[in-house]
Amino acid sequence: MRYYTRFQGITLSDVTIGPTSEDGAEFTLSDTQLSWAAVGGITKFDKDESRAIKINYDVEREDPVSHRLEGLTGEFTCRHDGTDAWVDDEYLDSDGQGMNILGVQFDVRLNSGDFELIYKMQSSTGYDANLRVKMLKFAIPSP
Repeated sequence: MRYYTRFQGITLSDVTIGPTSEDGAEFTLSDTQLSWAAVGGITKFDKDESRAIKINYDVEREDPVSHRLEGLTGEFTCRHDGTDAWVDDEYLDSDGQGMNILGVQFDVRLNSGDFELIYKMQSSTGYDANLRVKMLKFAIPSP
């Protein structure tokens, strides 16, 4: 018989790496959102609790021409230094305006003490996008 315990995290030097903050979440991203808006839910953190977040994502959106469902899976690394915030993806190039995935642009921002994932559509195609995420938060240690 095997016994399993829930991973509580590990501390290396002064950085604590914890378990996935949630089992995951799914969001519908509105096709008409043409200005930056927060994804919301579990993609928003107190900036004093975490300076880095890994977000495993899966984005799906119907192609307006072929009407086929297209998807892309990857991982964002989101960071901030208390003043500025940025997002990287190992497999995608940033244009300085966030990451573009199937016509959806993603970025991060610091907003009134929160560190949050934001998005906007490049253009309205008539098709919403679905976003599924799982995250790993890197905690800032208490003094």
